[in-house]
Amino acid sequence: MQSGKITKADVVRFAGLETEIIAGSEDSPVTIMRMTVTPGHGAPLHRSFDGDKVFLISAGALRFSVAGQSFDVKPGERVAVKRGDEHGFANLGQVNAMQDVVCSPARHDQFFRAMADLAVPIDPRDLDRVATQFDQKIVGPLPK
Repeated sequence: MQSGKITKADVVRFAGLETEIIAGSEDSPVTIMRMTVTPGHGAPLHRSFDGDKVFLISAGALRFSVAGQSFDVKPGERVAVKRGDEHGFANLGQVNAMQDVVCSPARHDQFFRAMADLAVPIDPRDLDRVATQFDQKIVGPLPK
């Protein structure tokens, strides 16, 4: 990571998510992303075996499921997920939701880039391959 003003961020899109990658990769201790979640979309229940995450909701509302508990979050609220815990989120509303995501250690940006590179419609075998490559496991559908 270099010191100074951050003037460039990559944007990746897949599965109803538009994600601005603010920091990440090998030269950063964390991945930081700003994510727009369109209505009806989100992240299915999954486990991230090698990373802790913090989600900071800034617009809209999201339904989260974390370690078997479901709850709604709104702007100003935060969600923590310990590595290995089952989690997912969905935008059940009618407007876009936004959240900032901080992942430690850095690497989650590479997972998002690989997901965005998959052909649409996404072949489940390709999804499993990318998830396995980045120490993730899809374990269920979007939270309801």
